[in-house]
Amino acid sequence: MRNPLNLLFLSASVLLILPGCSLPGSNVAQNTFTSIHDAITKAIPLQCEYTDDTGEKTIALIKGNQVRLDSAATNTTSTAFHGIIRENKMWIWADEPKEGGILDFSKITDDSVKMGDKVIRSQDDIIAKLEENKDTCKGTIIDDNKFVIPSDITFQAGN
Repeated sequence: MRNPLNLLFLSASVLLILPGCSLPGSNVAQNTFTSIHDAITKAIPLQCEYTDDTGEKTIALIKGNQVRLDSAATNTTSTAFHGIIRENKMWIWADEPKEGGILDFSKITDDSVKMGDKVIRSQDDIIAKLEENKDTCKGTIIDDNKFVIPSDITFQAGN
């Protein structure tokens, strides 16, 4: 199995949000946010889209302290990759084969896990990476089922 953790981290290297964005159809005063951390604090769900230099598109959904990353198949990857981050762990998998890994951030002791150039040792590090650029996120409605770990994937511990 190719290492799906490395592939997803490469595909999700930068995701962003717009300062002052608000949830559509909502009270702007209550739902305006200036950063991802601010949106999390105010319980504003976000959707961020990013296309990297190779043309790979990644969508991040952020709701509370949960993050979901979805990356489509491209010229360089033959399958889509997905990740759910919550409880200081990351479940990552590919559409085919139906395999994935679990990364427990509390067990990371070195600099081997990165998103772009940022070392990842916690869920907060991923949020900090998503904060770097702020021009593609918008408030949205996200169903809680987007953060359910799929039961048809075989997950192996990654660390």
